[in-house]
Amino acid sequence: MSSDNLSGQGGEHDHDSQLQDHVTDHLTRGSPYPIPPSFSRVRSNTTLNIGYLSKPYFKKKLKNSVRKISAFRRHSLTPKDLTKAMRDDITFDSSTVRDRLGTLWSLEANFGRESNPFDVYLDEIVSDRFALLNGMQVLRDELQMAFKEMDSGECHHGENVYVCHADLSLPSVVSTIAYTNCGDRVDIASNHVYESMVASRFASISELGDVKPERFNPTGGGTDDGKTFAYVTVQHQLDPPLRKRIYAGNPKSFILVNFDLKTHCGKYTVSENEIITDGPSTFTGIRCCYGRCRESVWREARSACGAIVGCIRGYDEMNAIHTRIRRDLGEDSFRFLQSNQILAKPDNIPVTFLVASAIVAIRGMINTAYALRDLLDERGVGSLTASVTVNSAASDSIGIPDNIVYLGRCTVFQQEIRLQSLGLDASKYTATMEDGNVIITYENVPSDALPVRIIQRDGTEELRPFDSHTVI
Repeated sequence: MSSDNLSGQGGEHDHDSQLQDHVTDHLTRGSPYPIPPSFSRVRSNTTLNIGYLSKPYFKKKLKNSVRKISAFRRHSLTPKDLTKAMRDDITFDSSTVRDRLGTLWSLEANFGRESNPFDVYLDEIVSDRFALLNGMQVLRDELQMAFKEMDSGECHHGENVYVCHADLSLPSVVSTIAYTNCGDRVDIASNHVYESMVASRFASISELGDVKPERFNPTGGGTDDGKTFAYVTVQHQLDPPLRKRIYAGNPKSFILVNFDLKTHCGKYTVSENEIITDGPSTFTGIRCCYGRCRESVWREARSACGAIVGCIRGYDEMNAIHTRIRRDLGEDSFRFLQSNQILAKPDNIPVTFLVASAIVAIRGMINTAYALRDLLDERGVGSLTASVTVNSAASDSIGIPDNIVYLGRCTVFQQEIRLQSLGLDASKYTATMEDGNVIITYENVPSDALPVRIIQRDGTEELRPFDSHTVI
């Protein structure tokens, strides 16, 4: 580095130049910035011209930022001034995110309807998220992060790979996705459909071209712990040097973190004159029931999801899975589901366990959203959904994917949560059958007219009626 880049005095000029090289090197690698013993004696009036640090992205974005470092500790340097200079030079323009969130929340959504995955995954979840991405350079391939300056010094793929790196001067969004589902093997095929239709469009991509969603399989679905689920996903998305580089590239660039909370419930086609027993209740003459399924047309029906059915019908306080599901259901809903049947009209089809699975998924979405609010910075955007997969051996036997019940959607931005979903009180659910598929409703509100709940950081809440013609 040229000695002109550092303002020093007398014989310590070379010493200060070495110090700036050292700080520059560590600035590109993250913090904290350890100072070698030879640099422990540094004058308090040393001035660093940040604009002329050796890295190109600092030259471009921080040319006029000059900060005085007042003092260095003997063993470490905490570069608050340097970090602040980087933030000050590129002020985030939140209008881009707000416009896109306005578009997302103007899109109609249908909740509680058992539908094929094309209707749910494409028309609901994927379309919402493309409303956030359209017009932006989407960064999710590891090769887009192949910046020479970030390399550790070892070249594993040849010099030409570096031409794959993204132009961060363009408005960009970094996308990743995480999802949960029960590990029950009956749901394996539906996970493949989900990854093909949803995760593959928003997940990170490895150097080998593999899609890299974050996969979590808590027994019963939902989430074991929303805070851990959110924390791990956010931390894995970007390391600090890349985040700094992306934020310094364009004032409109932001981070998108997607979460899909999924549970599952079986759907069993009842044979003629077959008697179905569920706890104290028996059913005859019904066409189907929810909470049971066959893994194939040659197998006997069994509970699905077994963890949720087992929790409600045979609660064991020593079973950690049962206690978590009971907590997710809430005490009032748990006791209601234990002693009552929810029947879909007009045929009195039992859907009790479908409602239970729905509440577990919705609870997971809400818990994750609250955790995400405390993890995202001002440029972080969270998009969350909740759904139930309806497992049916009849679907598998003819090669079509299982149906999905879409339950809710949620966004998090600058510590504000916006939520539109079915609720958490089992006693407020009703159900009807239409063309062989169930429609569950909450407080008798139509599936396409659920209100939007807005939760501010200070805890204040507002409930707004949904209107697709009004930008929220």
